[in-house]
Amino acid sequence: MNKFKIDYNKKELTLHYEGEVFSWFINEDEDDLSDFWNSLTTKEGVVKDINFHQEDENQKPSLALYGVLNVDSPEGGTIDTSDEIVIDVYETVGNAESYFGSDMTYKKHFYVDIPQEHKEEWLNTGTFDTREEAIKYAQEKFGADENGMVSLISQS
Repeated sequence: MNKFKIDYNKKELTLHYEGEVFSWFINEDEDDLSDFWNSLTTKEGVVKDINFHQEDENQKPSLALYGVLNVDSPEGGTIDTSDEIVIDVYETVGNAESYFGSDMTYKKHFYVDIPQEHKEEWLNTGTFDTREEAIKYAQEKFGADENGMVSLISQS
């Protein structure tokens, strides 16, 4: 059975997938606590990206695996979202509140991402602690509106 365990005390994620066991330590300094991305390679050589997600101590933890296309390309692989596998059987160890800390506001971030030519993934150009900071950046850098939106289409 595919399942995962999050050990809040050790900040360790363990995944049981297709009869194999994979384990990662979640790095607090990298802001991985609420949105952790990594990858695994099965015994058969299949590469998968994983995403562990839990915004705060009140949200149910989730974990999904994604296929990876073009693994050997110089730019790195591309996530195949059509190949999503959601692992919804899980176990928790420890206290989620101590994992995140009592003040979650510093853990939440707002991102400004833009499309890249000839690539499916978007490029992150800035990470901000508040929505207002992200919008201000997007307005200054890309001419965004008051909601941080940019129109890619113009009329002549």
